[in-house]
Amino acid sequence: KMQVYLVLFAVVPLLAIKHCCKKKIVNGVEYTLLKVSDGDLHLGLKCLDNCVYRGPDSPNTICFPPGNYEQNCLEASNHFEAFQSEAKSVSSDTEALYLAKTKEYSMKQFTSLEDKLAWIKKDIENMTGQPFLTPSRKSYLEMVPASKRDKFRTLDSKFDKIIEMIIDLYIDDHLQVHQALDEMEEDMLHETQTDPELHQVAQHGVYAARLGLNLLKTDEEKKNAVDNMILAVLDSKDSKPYLGYRNKQTRADMNGFMNGVVGGATQGCMATIAAGCAEGAAVGALTGLATGTVGLATEAISGGCFSTTSQVETLAGFKTLQEVSIGDFIRTSSGGLETHFTEFIGWLDRQESTPVKMLQVWTSQNLSPLTLTGSHIVFTPTSTKYADELLPGDSLLHWNGTSMQEQQVTQILPTLEFGFWAPLTMDGTLLVDGYLSSCYASFPHQLSEIAMKPVKTLPSILLDNEESQHKDGVRGVVTIIKKVGELLGTRKQKRTDNGHVPIVGENIVASFMDKSEF
Repeated sequence: KMQVYLVLFAVVPLLAIKHCCKKKIVNGVEYTLLKVSDGDLHLGLKCLDNCVYRGPDSPNTICFPPGNYEQNCLEASNHFEAFQSEAKSVSSDTEALYLAKTKEYSMKQFTSLEDKLAWIKKDIENMTGQPFLTPSRKSYLEMVPASKRDKFRTLDSKFDKIIEMIIDLYIDDHLQVHQALDEMEEDMLHETQTDPELHQVAQHGVYAARLGLNLLKTDEEKKNAVDNMILAVLDSKDSKPYLGYRNKQTRADMNGFMNGVVGGATQGCMATIAAGCAEGAAVGALTGLATGTVGLATEAISGGCFSTTSQVETLAGFKTLQEVSIGDFIRTSSGGLETHFTEFIGWLDRQESTPVKMLQVWTSQNLSPLTLTGSHIVFTPTSTKYADELLPGDSLLHWNGTSMQEQQVTQILPTLEFGFWAPLTMDGTLLVDGYLSSCYASFPHQLSEIAMKPVKTLPSILLDNEESQHKDGVRGVVTIIKKVGELLGTRKQKRTDNGHVPIVGENIVASFMDKSEF
C-alpha cells in the first residue's frame, strides 16, 4: 500500500488545484509529480488535491495539505489545455445565450421602458442567481486570500491595458485585432504558467475579450449584436421614438462594454475558483454583458445623481442615501482639512428603482469608488469638475475618518444602477462615500447655489416636507430653475464625438437623450 507523508507548510490556494504541476518548489524544496491519485484518498489525509509528489533523495510520497508556505509551480502540466478548453466553452455558451436573449427580449412588450428594464433585471438575476450589479473589482478582490491579492490585482491591471490596446486597434484596423489578441494571449499565458490559478483566470479573460469582439463585429447593415440587443431592450410602447435614432458608439462606451465582459469573467473566476472557475466566469461574463448593454440603452432615461448604494455619514451614523430623511445632518467639508455637519432639507430629484447609467470613479489606495452620473459636480483640490470630465491623474478630496486628503483618480468606468438620489443640503455639498461632492449637476456649482437660496430659505414649502420626501420625481421648483438656467445658456453642453473617438460608424446610439439633472 502506498505510504503518503503530509508536508504541513503548503499555502492554502484559492483552489484545491484539480491539475498537478510536474515540478514545484515548496519552502525551498523541489518536488516532482509521481502520480495523480484515484479516489478520495487525499480527502482523508486532508490534502489540497490528489497530486502525489516525491522529494529529492527520498522514497516517500507526499501530498500537500493547507499550511503557511507558498508553493511555486516550476513546470506546468497538460492541464492548461483543459483551462483553455473550459474558457473557450464558457465564452461560446455565453455568446449563444446573449443572442438567444436578444430574440426573447425583442418579443417582450411593456407599457414603459422602465417596466421592461425592471423585468430584464429580474430575468438576469434569476439566470445568474446574483444581484444585477456592474462587476466591482474591489468586492471580488476581497474574496481573494491576501497572499494572492497582489497577483490578481496585477493581472487585472494587465487586462485594463489589453482592453485599451484592443480598442485602439479596433478603431484603426479590425483585421489586426485578433492577431494582436493571439500574441497577447501567448504572452500573458506564458507569464502565468507557473501559477495555475492565475493561468486559469487569464484564460477566461482572454476568451471573454474574444467574446466581446465577436459581439461588436458589424454586419452588412453596419450593426452588431450589441446594437441588436439595445434595440430589443428599447422595444417598448413608450420608447418607439428612440428606435430609429442612430449615432456613433463612442470609445468610452466600448471601453465600458469590454471592461464589463472581461472584468466580469475574470473577477467571477477569481471569486468562485475554489468551487470551480467555469461557473463563476460564466455568471460574471453574462452579468458584465447585461449591465454593459443595458447601460447603453438607459441613456434614453433622464435623471440621476448618486446611486442607491452611495453612503453618507450622519449624526446617527452611516446611512445609504435612500435612508436619509429631513432633519438628518450629513457630514461635509468647506474644502479645508476639517469637516462639519450640514442639514439635509429634501430631494432635488429621486427615483427608487429607475435604471440609469452612471460612472464609477476609482481612486488610489483601492478605496470604494464614487458612483454618480456624468454631469454631476465633484470637487478637486483647486476647482470643481463634472464627473465625466475627470481623467486619470486628477485628484478628488476624500475624508479618511480623521482628515481630508487628496486621492488620485486611477480609473473611470461606466456602470448601470437602479435608482438615483439627488439630495440638497444647506451647504450645497456633502461627503458621499467619503468624497466631497456638490449637490448639483448640469449647471455650475456657484450659480446653482445662488439659484437655490430661496429654496433653502423655505425648503418645506418650495422643496420637500415630511410627506413629499418619500415620493419619486423631480421637484417642481427644480424644473422651473432649470428652465431659467437653460434660457440663460448656463447648462452643461452635451458632449460630442470631439471628446470621444467613434468606434463603429452608424451604430445604434449610445446616448439616446440628454441627461436631465440638477
